[in-house]
Amino acid sequence: MDRARGTAMKHSALPAVCAFASLLGVATSAHAGRCHRAEAAPRGPIGLTLGAREPGLFHAAFGAPPPACAYGSFGLDLRAGVLVSGANDTPNLYGAIAAEVLLHGSVPLNDRVWFTASWGVLEYRELHNATVVSRTTGLGAFTLGAHVRAAYGTTWQLAPFVRALVIPGMAYSIGAGLEPGLAALWAPGNRVGVLASFSLPISTALRPAPAAWVAFAHVSAELALRPLSHFEVALGAEARFGLAPDVGLASLAPVLGLRLHGGSHGYLQLAAMLPLLGSDATLGRIGLGYVSTW
Repeated sequence: MDRARGTAMKHSALPAVCAFASLLGVATSAHAGRCHRAEAAPRGPIGLTLGAREPGLFHAAFGAPPPACAYGSFGLDLRAGVLVSGANDTPNLYGAIAAEVLLHGSVPLNDRVWFTASWGVLEYRELHNATVVSRTTGLGAFTLGAHVRAAYGTTWQLAPFVRALVIPGMAYSIGAGLEPGLAALWAPGNRVGVLASFSLPISTALRPAPAAWVAFAHVSAELALRPLSHFEVALGAEARFGLAPDVGLASLAPVLGLRLHGGSHGYLQLAAMLPLLGSDATLGRIGLGYVSTW
């Protein structure tokens, strides 16, 4: 009798186990469709920004759109940008050429919490001020971010984040900053996705003398289309607004990213950003990099 009762209990529990496994399968496939793809790397941002402090200079990933999903990644980027202000007025001419070797990555704690970091391991700055030219090479800025999935559905996800900035003191200043924000993802299909973000990067110089805080509001949106299994095009724009009364629109810049995927474990990206409107005199930025994902 006990054996028959045990057999009956096993048979009665089987539908419940199958139903639970089915729910897990639905949740896993929904997560896969939202963030991960079978033939390509997880959905990530282009990553270029005009920055959140001195115009024309790099500060690692500070101010850049963050990933909206938890996945592991490690990337190496080569970036360059040019700024020219007062080109027709020699006494007020100011220009900057900046280049950076950037390491960046993300580490998931679980599906809900992940951390990101970026470091300008080598940075070159060439500053032109009227007839004076200065060139500096050294360590760039470092950022560390924490991200949390706050809400999600089958095709969308919201992830607030906070990112800290440390400027190690290249050339003449040591600085720090903090950036709270919100990243969003909408992925209606396996070959299309939309990433958007809003953040308030705030930073200051600490040495040689304390300086006023610099604050911007960053808004960005990117549409990624994958017409071929291993080729993806991402097109978007970034708008930056200075929070000081005399700044207003700092820049409105379209951004383009071309990606060559090597399956689901990484991609090579060529990206460019071209400001069209605003007070920022940056002429443009380009980037070439590889991102390995898991």
